Amino acid sequence: MSKLTVLCVITITGLAAFGSRAQESMMVLGPTLFEECNNAAAAAQRLGHADIADIQTCDAAVSRSWATAGEIANALVNRGTLHLVRGENDKAIGDFTLAIRQDPALASAYNDRGVALSSQHRQAEAISDFSRALALKAGDADRVLFNRAMAYEDTGDLKSAYLDYLEAAQLNPGWDQPAQQLVRFNVRRSPGS
Repeated sequence: MSKLTVLCVITITGLAAFGSRAQESMMVLGPTLFEECNNAAAAAQRLGHADIADIQTCDAAVSRSWATAGEIANALVNRGTLHLVRGENDKAIGDFTLAIRQDPALASAYNDRGVALSSQHRQAEAISDFSRALALKAGDADRVLFNRAMAYEDTGDLKSAYLDYLEAAQLNPGWDQPAQQLVRFNVRRSPGS
């Protein structure tokens, strides 16, 4: 028997002996479904376009039975983002809500659901979600504040809108959108203040 034959027999015997443990040690080459889903959502945000194939990639990631709750929650946020880019707001809200159920501390899910709710003119709910994202210490607080400011402005609460635009501008002075919004406000002190 040659060395190659012996090696093959040992490998096959080893795989049979360890059964499911052999699957656990499988090496993945290239990006995982979770990474592909994340990359698709990032590209969709940048380009303003999402393909159904990207949603199917995220569907496959979400359906992984071995995935952690955090991985599933992130995949749901990414799939929700794809739906949002496609204008499928109800589907996006559904995915963000499922993500929050998986991981109630996921600030991005609250922010993104707030964006979807705001696009449906459901400003009170959106403001609540933006506020929750801020309470959870969202990493992009400047963006969340900006989103909440727009929602406040849509409700007619101009003081709250102004204060959020101002804070967003202070958090990220290099980002010009909050400053552009602040220019529209005429701030006057009321008598006695």
